Amino acid sequence: IILLLCHYQSSAAGIPKRITISPVTPPLRRRMQASMNYFTRIKGDKKKTALYKSKERKPYASMPVFTANYNKPVRTLLLSFVLTLLLLILINNNMNNLSLWKNDRAATPQQQVKLVSSIQSTQDGVIVGDSTSVFNCGGPNGRCVYFYPTHFFNPEVGEGKKFRYILEHIDELRKRNELWRNMPRIGFPTFSYNEQVTNTMTNETFHRHNVTFIHVHKAGGTTIHNFAFKAKTFQIGVTRHPLYQWRQEQNAMPGGRNQLAYFHLSTAGTYKMHPEQWGSDDHVMFAFLRDPLERFISSIGQAMGADGSQKNVVGEEFQSKCINGTEYSLVTSRNTLQCCIDYVKERGYYFEVHFTPQAVEIGFATQMYPIPVAIFKFEDSYQTVLTEMGINPNKKHRDGDQAGYRPSPVLTGMTSADYTPELIRQICELYEVDVIMHRSLGWDVPRCHGYV
Repeated sequence: IILLLCHYQSSAAGIPKRITISPVTPPLRRRMQASMNYFTRIKGDKKKTALYKSKERKPYASMPVFTANYNKPVRTLLLSFVLTLLLLILINNNMNNLSLWKNDRAATPQQQVKLVSSIQSTQDGVIVGDSTSVFNCGGPNGRCVYFYPTHFFNPEVGEGKKFRYILEHIDELRKRNELWRNMPRIGFPTFSYNEQVTNTMTNETFHRHNVTFIHVHKAGGTTIHNFAFKAKTFQIGVTRHPLYQWRQEQNAMPGGRNQLAYFHLSTAGTYKMHPEQWGSDDHVMFAFLRDPLERFISSIGQAMGADGSQKNVVGEEFQSKCINGTEYSLVTSRNTLQCCIDYVKERGYYFEVHFTPQAVEIGFATQMYPIPVAIFKFEDSYQTVLTEMGINPNKKHRDGDQAGYRPSPVLTGMTSADYTPELIRQICELYEVDVIMHRSLGWDVPRCHGYV
């Protein structure tokens, strides 16, 4: 707008001026006026008009300036208008890419329904390429299904709408720096592959794509995160995007490094039809979804101080409260399971990150941007995905069945076969949101039939 007015003013006056685009303070205005007074226009051919400096005093000319050509006022006016319009469009596009988590909560119910309809039509209308990658959901070898957190948690029509309060509460805890104290960092590494590198697991070249991993805890994530540290030795590009960590969030400043994570979220999308369409910022986000009954047992062992969680502070108290024996037995296992269920109900999902529902973890990681996440069923696709990523599928970095990994023999011997129907009912209800998410993707949790 400033550019438009300046060009219009100089064109209308018929006098070429040096126009400074800068905040105008009184001292600056005086210097600008002095500079203008020492410019003289030489009469003659307008096309050869020149500006000469007065020999008496040098003008103030250290600032960037625009010179208007009074000969062509209409063209100048139109050019200024077009430039201003392009600038406004660019600003509007950038504003639309801001976190939808804020926009989503501020929208009216009618706007939210419209948004969900748009997202759903996009999901249903995804054009699938012929890539044989497992990340190409719907493709020849695709093993994934696209999941939109903004659709699932929409307060009007989302299948998980009644659980939206969990996300909102987590966001409030994050703002107060009370979320997941002493817990691991939340972030997502991006792996960049190209067809010029050979996959050592298959002896075939990689597919050309960028894939970003969302770590759903207790769903095989540590193996992938550890691979990120050595992926470059296999000529696989890796970029880390830290989103949240309790200790760092206390001192986080606007424009900090986690802002890069927000930009990265805004560039996520579905799998490209052709390899040449992948740009450096294009990527597909993916995650694993695990049977909540199996995951709960793994979460108990980790939260009580298994390898990697010895400093989570809550482990010792958790053990003393819920483990009453030194050796595994079916009775002690079931007593421990019931105690853990009661403990999570009492403390909430927020005291230990490994008890957070999987759907909530994915919603938090995406910050409710209107983007798809390629979801793989953990039990069916985990090893296949690792193989395509160039990771040894038979090597586990955290194995709960291994002696000594979990802090008690009771936990080491515990399996989902120890569940009673009553324990199954309680866990299915505790993680109802994950059961519903499974069903929304076309999968099932058979043991939760009749309870959810």
